[in-house]
Amino acid sequence: MKNNKKKRKRKIEVFVSMCQICFDAIDLVNSLVGPDDEVTVLDVERSVVADRARELDILSVPCVVIDGEVAGCCQKGFPYEWEPLKAAGLGQPLTKT
Repeated sequence: MKNNKKKRKRKIEVFVSMCQICFDAIDLVNSLVGPDDEVTVLDVERSVVADRARELDILSVPCVVIDGEVAGCCQKGFPYEWEPLKAAGLGQPLTKT
């Protein structure tokens, strides 16, 4: 019998405006992701993405959202450090629930 149960993934959303700083943020996130992370890059120039950014109270890009929560390090602009993102769970194994 085939197991069709999907493994739970951590949802990583990277809100960007497609500038060089945003590309750097995408590269940083991609360098940190692990097998339990699913990354989606979202361009805020698209109205549906801008609406989602407003729902999350995102005030600047790039911005990383992990499982629906704006990463603490991104609340005042994107950091060029990986430690806060790792502390928020990026790249870390998910705990069994």
